[in-house]
Amino acid sequence: FINTDEDILSVITENGYFKISGPDTHICSIRDWHNAATFFETLDRKKKKSFKYEVRAFYNQFKFIKKTNPDESSVTRWYDMYLEVRKRNLDINTFALPEKFFSTILQNKCWEATVLVHNESGSEVAVVFSYISGETYVPTVIGMDYAYLQSHKIYKQTLFRLLERANQLGCKQVHMGFGASMEKRKLNCKPVAACSLVQMVDTFSAEFINNYSSITS
Repeated sequence: FINTDEDILSVITENGYFKISGPDTHICSIRDWHNAATFFETLDRKKKKSFKYEVRAFYNQFKFIKKTNPDESSVTRWYDMYLEVRKRNLDINTFALPEKFFSTILQNKCWEATVLVHNESGSEVAVVFSYISGETYVPTVIGMDYAYLQSHKIYKQTLFRLLERANQLGCKQVHMGFGASMEKRKLNCKPVAACSLVQMVDTFSAEFINNYSSITS
């Protein structure tokens, strides 16, 4: 949850949940630009330098396309790339999604899969599953081929292509999620404080620890 959702947070905490601060999420508002050139003009001097060398320098080496009805080999490729990201992402501890997710999720019209394709090799080097809710675009699951990560800056490239895709769909906001704050902020994404809500069902362990601490102290 975003910390500014006060009404929702109030209702849930009144029903036995307590709030725990989490890492910042990132939100990018789409306005005043229509393509890479006009987006570039919205950046400050330092961000322009980053964009020039990490995004624009490789832009024409890739295409970013929506994929529908993927075959089995594509799903396997996507899943392997997703596992590579998950293995390296130690900031947030998550359970692995099942491979079936990568084919069945596209049966829901609110979800789409987009892939970054390297023109010279024809290889799909990144895949993103995104949820579309009205005028909000939410990239949720990403997979990448790490052989291209540093040499072609594909993570930064993919982030910008997601902003372009949201713009094409007429979305006003892109929720970029947790992690990689520096890279996202270089693309004008704003960090937003977030939290989790937790309900303790069995309080015995907590009470035992508290009582034991009182005794020993």
